[in-house]
Amino acid sequence: MTDDRTLIDAARGGDAKAFQALIEKYQSAVFNLIYHFLGSDRELEDVAQEAFLKTYLSLKRFREGKPFLPWLYRIVVNTCYDELRRRKRRKTYTFSDLSEEESQRIERQLANVSSGTSWAQDETMRRVLAESLQELVPAYRAAITLRDLEDLSYEEIAAALNCSVQAARLKVFRGRMQLRKALATALKKYGIRYP
Repeated sequence: MTDDRTLIDAARGGDAKAFQALIEKYQSAVFNLIYHFLGSDRELEDVAQEAFLKTYLSLKRFREGKPFLPWLYRIVVNTCYDELRRRKRRKTYTFSDLSEEESQRIERQLANVSSGTSWAQDETMRRVLAESLQELVPAYRAAITLRDLEDLSYEEIAAALNCSVQAARLKVFRGRMQLRKALATALKKYGIRYP
């Protein structure tokens, strides 16, 4: 496999295949980060495409000798922040906005879901984690995702979040504290015993 430096140099020179190789190399890491940061896969591909487009347009500003992945993660995190700001501006709908017929249809579908099914535990745990992550301040959510889910070093997290290593450590620590509280609340909500 070609190294990042060679691919970046070729992509800067207009080689579309080299940039495609970079995308393929880091695509799953980017998708995972976006999923854990935003908490849903509704707009996952759109946000990923936007992040990769920003990456392509910014390649000329990539500094020689620096690792590519933290730089890419910084672009992805900033794109996720942009998406969070867009979501705040969008109108949110509640059950009270639905017609009576739509509301009844949704209630019937929810009633048909049995909590005793074999998939419920795994699905519930994924839901608990996703909901708990969404309770975190976005900077802490990004730090936790990069450290605990993507297994980056504190130096790489600092580069991705554009902060000092000490600030990255602090964000991870505070994020874990917030996550513990959020997990306890979410587990209680789903009737799962918390040790």
